[in-house]
Amino acid sequence: MDSTVTDTLNYEGRIIKQVVRKVHQEPEPKYFIPVEVKQPASFKSASFLQMVYLDAVQFDKMTSFSSANFNEGTEAVNAIFYDYCDFTSAIFTKGVDFTGSKFKQPTDFSGSNFLNTVDFSDAEFGPKTSFNNLQFSPATQLIFEGTFLPDTIDFSFNSQKINYEIDLTAAKFADSGEIIKKPHFIIFYKTDISKFHLDYIHFRLLVPDSVKSPEDKTNIRVSDDEKESMYESLLNNFNLHGQKESYKKLDIEYRRFKFYKKWWSIPFYWIDLVWWNFGYNKELVFLWTLFLALLFTTINYPRLKHLNDNVYTVDKIPEDFSQINGPRKYWYSFVYTAVIFFKVTMNTEKLKFNHIGGTIYILLIYTTGLLCLAYMANFIIQK
Repeated sequence: MDSTVTDTLNYEGRIIKQVVRKVHQEPEPKYFIPVEVKQPASFKSASFLQMVYLDAVQFDKMTSFSSANFNEGTEAVNAIFYDYCDFTSAIFTKGVDFTGSKFKQPTDFSGSNFLNTVDFSDAEFGPKTSFNNLQFSPATQLIFEGTFLPDTIDFSFNSQKINYEIDLTAAKFADSGEIIKKPHFIIFYKTDISKFHLDYIHFRLLVPDSVKSPEDKTNIRVSDDEKESMYESLLNNFNLHGQKESYKKLDIEYRRFKFYKKWWSIPFYWIDLVWWNFGYNKELVFLWTLFLALLFTTINYPRLKHLNDNVYTVDKIPEDFSQINGPRKYWYSFVYTAVIFFKVTMNTEKLKFNHIGGTIYILLIYTTGLLCLAYMANFIIQK
């Protein structure tokens, strides 16, 4: 290390205009913070009047640049922040370069004024980073090229117009072949999602029950309408970008959210999921149709004579099964079931209504088959 600071650095509210020393004998003076800072450092509300360089600086304890004013450019290439780092409400008038920097613990840029390019290329973030309530200018660009993003990234309260798309797909992801080790959770409460580019392979939408107000830090309850708005805005984003797989994954998750809002609708979620995966695997209805037809065939097998004689009569079904068993009887059971299951209209003259339980059962077979026929017809028509 070139130098080490073991005392707490406190420059709160200071106007910093004097050059501490030159770095590597460069002709242009630079602000220089010693390489390793072992104690907490605070530059809260400080004003930096010249270019600020934090290249390769290592901050071991909590560091605060809250409300600091960086009047000229800021460079923090390969800097390391081992503890919580606070950039809330900081003002970056010129470009900011965090290339290769490492933020080991939660980092907060909430309320920061990014008035030019902010480059996080090849940076590494820890568990959570907040970028909510940012202030932009027409020239603002956020770059995440090759960035290791945090586990949770908060972009809430960014409804201000953004001229340049924020491309999160350019980040670096810890994939192992086709396996996504851990998706990044992202919050978009009251944010213009159309200005972001992401996928639903490496990201998951985090829909919180409450968020902190950027003004007074009180908890704001997130309504169901606002939650649905986040889902629908991101779905529209995927649709506009032609991201079919991401759209599918989010749509299925959104349907689960809507079903689970009311306990009584939860079974319908599982039926819709298992039946045809919410319409994304329509071919499953053919397998279910075959399964249900065989299921009713198996149920009818030991009761075939009783059903045919006393509930619903199908012509050409033998009246005496005393000498018929095994595969041949199962075949007749299948024919009996298929005549009812695959009928578009039922001949009610053959139905004996005095047998209430049996009538309900036959109508169940017929209704189930009618539903299967409708789903199969829908599949064929849409093809």
